[in-house]
Parts: sequence; C-alpha cells; structure tokens
Amino acid sequence: MRLGGLALRLILLGPLWPCSAATAQETMEWQFYPPSGPGTQASLVYGVPETDNVQVMGLCDAASATGAKSATLTFAADIGDIDTGEDVTLRFSGGGFDHALPGLTYRPESEEGIVGVQLNIAHDDPLWAAMAEKASLDYLVQGYKAATIDFERGRDNIQAFLQACRSSAAAPPIEGNTAEKDAFDRAKELGTAEAYEAFLSSYPTGFYADLARAYVKQLKEKPAAPAAAPKSPKPEAKTDPKPKKKKYDPATSCRELGMDYRGGKCVAKAKKDVERYKKKKNVACPPGMYRNPLGQCQPNETGG
Repeated sequence: MRLGGLALRLILLGPLWPCSAATAQETMEWQFYPPSGPGTQASLVYGVPETDNVQVMGLCDAASATGAKSATLTFAADIGDIDTGEDVTLRFSGGGFDHALPGLTYRPESEEGIVGVQLNIAHDDPLWAAMAEKASLDYLVQGYKAATIDFERGRDNIQAFLQACRSSAAAPPIEGNTAEKDAFDRAKELGTAEAYEAFLSSYPTGFYADLARAYVKQLKEKPAAPAAAPKSPKPEAKTDPKPKKKKYDPATSCRELGMDYRGGKCVAKAKKDVERYKKKKNVACPPGMYRNPLGQCQPNETGG
C-alpha cells in the first residue's frame, strides 16, 4: 500500500505518547482523505489539522486487489514497556457502550510517531455505530492509563471514510494491482523472518515496514527450542528357546529296565532277570514301545 504525501507523513510523524489530553480534546478534528488514484486507499486522521499532533490514523484495508472488508486504525495509547507486535486488547467504553477489540502494540523505530495499538476493524463492527452515535469514548489497554476520543468534530468524515472503504471492498478486482497491507498479511501468515524480509525488500519504509522489522527482530532473538533427546531403543524381549524333543532311543529304554537290547527287543541279561522282568509286566512300557504277547516291551516298528 503506497500512500499520498500527507497520509504517509502523518503515519511517520504522529505525536509521541502521552500528549496533552486537554489540547487534544480542544483542537483535534477528524480528517478524511479519499483515494488519490487507482491502487490507493482512503485514509482517516484524528488530530490537529496541519500539525503532527495525531491521535488516530486509519487506512482502508479494502481494495480491489484484496477484497478485504475492514480498516486498520492505530490509536495512540499508553502501552508502557510492551514490545511492538504484542497481542493486546483495546477496550472502548462510555455512554452505556462497552466493547473490546484485539490488536497489536505499535512503537515506531524513530522517536517520532504514534505509540499505541493497531486494530483491524471490520466494516460491520459495533465500534463504527458508536462513533456515529456517541459524543466521545474512553479507551485503554487493561492496566494502563485511559485516553478519551471525541467524535463531534468531523463525525461526517468518519462516515465518509467508512463508506469509501465499503465501496473499495465492493469494487471489481483490478488485474495486477497490489497492496502493502495485503503483502504484509501474507508475510504474517508465514510468520518467518525470511517472509518479513521479503516484504521489506518491496516496502522498505512506512507503518508496516516498522512492524515487519519488529517481527524480524523478535523472531531472531527468540531462543530455539531444545532438540528432543533421542529415545533409547526398547530392550528386546527374551524368548526361551523351544525345548528340543528328546529323540527316542530304544536301547536306552531297555537299559533303564535292566535289560539288553538285542534283535529289536528288550532281552533279560540272565534267568534271574527274567523273573524280575516278569514282575514288571504290569509296568507300562517306555514311550515308543509296546508289550508283545510274551509280555516283553518291544519297539514299535514305526519307531514312534
């Protein structure tokens, strides 16, 4: 987004915070600047005419290239030591109206400029209706000093600005048209220092350039997250080896009976062993053997 000379000068040379509340309320007026040509945007200023004493600076986000239905307004506000680009809430109240909007803190790199909160305000936000109906509102960041803003001086210019923004949003796209705010939003979506630096290469000066530099600084100063410790491998579960099946040996079985193994049979070693063997007729034969008609244990022919 490239601005005309007056609008750009007001962004860069607005008042420092705090300014004299009495002076601001007595002499400040709402000033509307329509688009100066294709690709430019309407702007709104609340300040002392022909001076750098500015309390509010507004720019249409809506443009034929973006189709946005909002406007960016920066309010001079007490933000203490909060860094640029921090998320805060700006609360407006007065005359029964109480409304809070999320925004970002803004602090220019130079010693001159608006120090406060930047808001992205949709065209149908209740704040616009309050600006058209209320004589004034107070606003503040919770925990910091409040400021007052008056709508009586130039209320019609506020509505002219809003109407210009709505008309820009409804306009058909213009091929090849680009906007600084749109480029900044794309960089913010990526959220990397490289994205903001790419934006700065095309838009090195202005309101969003200052914000982009602040984000780059914040990203580069942020400590890197510690690397996760490698997970130790789980010990392999020990499995007991499958017991080997004992190989059948008929000779061993015969010896366990006190007999010899001859001719594929268990044979008594001597006559006295025969009697002893006969006493064991009722004893079951070893595995793999059967009892023959003589009462002897004899291996199965299959050896099973």
